[in-house]
Amino acid sequence: ALKLIYAVLYGDMLMLLYNQCKPYEIKKNSTDELLARWQHRLGKLFNTKKYLTPKPIYNAMLNDSAALPKTKEQKPKVGIVGEIYVKYSPLANNHLNDFLLSEGCEPNVPGLLDFVLYCASDSINDSKIYNKRTSKSLLFSIGYDVLYKFQKQQIKVIEEHGVFQPPHDFEHLRKCADKYINQGVKMGEGWLITAEMAALAET
Repeated sequence: ALKLIYAVLYGDMLMLLYNQCKPYEIKKNSTDELLARWQHRLGKLFNTKKYLTPKPIYNAMLNDSAALPKTKEQKPKVGIVGEIYVKYSPLANNHLNDFLLSEGCEPNVPGLLDFVLYCASDSINDSKIYNKRTSKSLLFSIGYDVLYKFQKQQIKVIEEHGVFQPPHDFEHLRKCADKYINQGVKMGEGWLITAEMAALAET
């Protein structure tokens, strides 16, 4: 379970850094090469206990990504939101990420952790809406608090590094959703899609 959580955290970080470096790389495929090196390195880290201390790993990822030679130009940022499989799978979205890169855009894809937090928050919302607290909703509430702390830590490290744009804070996403839709709407990706669209529009 711990490895699954950290895999999501590290995967989100790699995706965020890749999308903020790839459109601006000077040496062709240098970003892809860095991504492959980090995927290999993380595979080895997961065979040790070192993966349990994410801050130095985040900083190493950030430093390696910042060191890539990049242009100074500004490109249009295009957000990708939607159903969870279609959002991340090139097979399902017809290689949308690659297409946007080829069109001179910077893809901006919200992380998988947001979806995990969304699933946890739905159970908590249900317990409030229907006034029915159960052991399940209590477990989800504890899980939400733990995962949210992980996200806050990641955002703080990125902000302190100062080079890359951090992901949206999930509590901020919830406030964005509240302007347009009730958090009781949870079919499929429910209110999360609206929240991501609103937050991406801000940035």
